[in-house]
Amino acid sequence: MNHNSALNINSLYEQLYAEINSDNVMINLDIEVMSFDKSKTILKDIISPDSMYLILKYPGTYCDDCIDKIYERIKILKDMMGEIHVLVLYQGSSLREMRIKLHDVDNSIPVYLLKTGTLGLPIDGSNLPYLTFVDDGKISKHTLIANPNQLDLLSGYLQTLADKYCEKEETTEEIIENEHERSTRIILQ
Repeated sequence: MNHNSALNINSLYEQLYAEINSDNVMINLDIEVMSFDKSKTILKDIISPDSMYLILKYPGTYCDDCIDKIYERIKILKDMMGEIHVLVLYQGSSLREMRIKLHDVDNSIPVYLLKTGTLGLPIDGSNLPYLTFVDDGKISKHTLIANPNQLDLLSGYLQTLADKYCEKEETTEEIIENEHERSTRIILQ
């Protein structure tokens, strides 16, 4: 083991520690964000306690191509996530910078500029893009570092959220099968 590999392992450990310790943490809802149309609002006015949100937060200094890969994967799987709203928080210095970097962003996913402040999670100190899930309007869950080199992991993460939190409509075959099972149970009782 050389000096560089020791540093890499230490960095990986720190990232994992920050990721794990960001779950079940109250997010900072008092931070001010700005939308593309220059309107400013407080995060608590966007996040409703009655809805579910997947938040992608990333620093504007992060690799643009990497963010494009992550963003594309989320867009592809967004419909599968049903009632989970996707929210992007771009942490940068200006709205102009955000517009330049996100000029081809699909407007079906809301994007906000976060100039100052953080969500208050331990992972905010790592300066890495991450995803966190909020289903009560205030507490982070299932936080994941969004790694562009692990898009299969990202897909699995989104699929797991959808399976766990989204109600699936039964197909006609499933309805018939379930009715048959219920009828059989009643007859047997």
